[in-house]
Amino acid sequence: SDELFLWSSLLLAARYRRPAHSLMPACLSRIEQLIDSETDVNQKTSAAIALLNYCNVAADLNRALPLIRRITSLIESHDLSALNQAYWWLTLGFHHHLNAKGPACLEALDRADRIAAGHGLVRAQVMSGIFRVYCLTAVRDTDAAEAVIETVAPLVDHARPMDMASLHLARYTIGFLRSNAGTASHYARLGMAAALQTGSHSHSVIWR
Repeated sequence: SDELFLWSSLLLAARYRRPAHSLMPACLSRIEQLIDSETDVNQKTSAAIALLNYCNVAADLNRALPLIRRITSLIESHDLSALNQAYWWLTLGFHHHLNAKGPACLEALDRADRIAAGHGLVRAQVMSGIFRVYCLTAVRDTDAAEAVIETVAPLVDHARPMDMASLHLARYTIGFLRSNAGTASHYARLGMAAALQTGSHSHSVIWR
């Protein structure tokens, strides 16, 4: 249990700050092994969320798909916290978006929304809204995307650069698809500034 916690913490830190860390291969392998061990369902799911988050950014489908199959059976456990449930569905929804599975993405985000709304998980609601905008703009439904933005924007914590970067990217994308150069340029600059503030290498690359 302690080992899984430590490896998961290392994975999260390295994923944002040191993606080429020499311990990453061992870290990924050991987390996969420990997820199958007799540990608490919440700790397993939390580690799986960190691992799927990494897979999403690294486009590691070979690792992601077996992980999703293994964790699906745990999600309905009565012992699993609402927080872990919501964040699993969020991370899975983003995975489906990245793999061009729009309906599956929206279904996963709907599940995350229901859990988040029922338990007052405001940040989960914000990230679900942002991911929903990414999914909607991928099929150029800018009207629906803008309606989602209007709902989640008041909930965003302006002190969190990562959330602000995501919000600005969503607004930039809507402006870009509508050929509104002024709006797109404005939010692109704000998004880039917020992304650099996070100190995350992947955010720096993706937002640029």
